[in-house]
Amino acid sequence: MLKTWMECPLQAKFAELDRLPQKQGSKATFGSAVHLAMEHYNRTNDVDEAIKLFLEAWNDPGQVLGADIDVWNKYSTYGGLRQKGIDIVRAYDERMRFEDRLVIATEHPFLVPFGEHELTGTVDLLSLRKNHRGKDLLCVEDYKTNARRPNTGELALNIQFTVYLYATYQREFWLGNGERFPAVVNGEWYWQTLGDVPRRGIWVQLWDGAKDMDAGTRDDKDFGRLYRLCEEIERAIKAEVFVPHIGEACTLCDYSDGPCPVEVPTRAEWQASRLEDERAWL
Repeated sequence: MLKTWMECPLQAKFAELDRLPQKQGSKATFGSAVHLAMEHYNRTNDVDEAIKLFLEAWNDPGQVLGADIDVWNKYSTYGGLRQKGIDIVRAYDERMRFEDRLVIATEHPFLVPFGEHELTGTVDLLSLRKNHRGKDLLCVEDYKTNARRPNTGELALNIQFTVYLYATYQREFWLGNGERFPAVVNGEWYWQTLGDVPRRGIWVQLWDGAKDMDAGTRDDKDFGRLYRLCEEIERAIKAEVFVPHIGEACTLCDYSDGPCPVEVPTRAEWQASRLEDERAWL
């Protein structure tokens, strides 16, 4: 809800409250296939088997992932993304095979209390590394398979990492919270041991050579801003006020041709209109 709300409150209503169906894009399915490979690699360090799992998922996403592709995103092809997935897994292996780290959990789902709210999510990788002084550092990592690289300011305010880092300070994150949100293996020991260990978010840019991008730490001020955001969302839901964010992303939204009331030209229509304007100017 938080992630979608930051993109467009009206889209969040359609997707998270009304549960309206969404089209499965090729990039989303590609990301799921890569995540499957990354999870296996982090558990076993077996790069060949990880690539095999990626190919199985990519060749038959409906059977393996339950995510048949409904629409092919612009500039994406089956063969192109297939090769990109293989390259991503190999690049990640090249970078991580000699990394001094302890993998604590992969694809770990959580639900933790947050005042009158609840925060849920799935951490792609939770690992213990050493900082530049040789001290333990708990790294909360999230894999990104898109090409866009955020800047430092965006990462410092990224809502997803604020949620994830807050969750690691909660008992339920480690010991579980119901059947859907199991405990971390040896969660009780980690909960007792890692309480004072510094945390850091890491945006792993898989598309661009599996590079780490520092998402920074979070403190009480960050968590306070997050809580105020949750409160404002709650107020908007009760008042049934969902103001759309109108912009280029509208052309990619599943609801732009209904039920969203905002009339947005398709990318082809926008390009044709721009071409006409240029011709008129000339």
